[in-house]
Amino acid sequence: MGPDSYIQAHKQNASVEPILTYSGKSGTLKDAQYHSYIMVPKDKVNQYKVNGKFSLEKIKGQKMSFVSNTSTSGFAIPAGAIQTSFKLKNKDDLQQSNKFFSKVLFGGSHQGSAVNLLKGDADVAAFDDMDLVSYGKFTNDSTKAGADFKINANAPAPFNHVRGKESIALAAIQSKMNRLR
Repeated sequence: MGPDSYIQAHKQNASVEPILTYSGKSGTLKDAQYHSYIMVPKDKVNQYKVNGKFSLEKIKGQKMSFVSNTSTSGFAIPAGAIQTSFKLKNKDDLQQSNKFFSKVLFGGSHQGSAVNLLKGDADVAAFDDMDLVSYGKFTNDSTKAGADFKINANAPAPFNHVRGKESIALAAIQSKMNRLR
């Protein structure tokens, strides 16, 4: 169950409580966090810079891959960043091709969204760090725009066809797990 599903279930019945979740280094929710990213292929990152800085400004009209429209870290959080950046009234148009993006794909998982990006089916993709770190690593600061994620040379499926490929974050949005309560 993702964070958004938990929030909805807890609103319907206050006795719904998580029995398992990620924790921070302290072993508690106090410092538990993850990042949602809006990424582009490393070899195309300069197309998305404005005045030498990473920017969302040029993603409009591109092919976009989200995880699913019910994913908190793979849709709600990155779509919220896009909505804020472009001062959109709502996120509805972000889910449909030929509205804000020329094409919208849903990878079905964080891995699927990343593969859509790295194999060239999407120009831009949203995914989180928690679901990808077993397939690759960040080669620099993963907490901000410019974070560089590289797929391991021995990564298993679905990354076996994109091993060694890299993506760069135009945006890195931190979410704290203790905000769920």
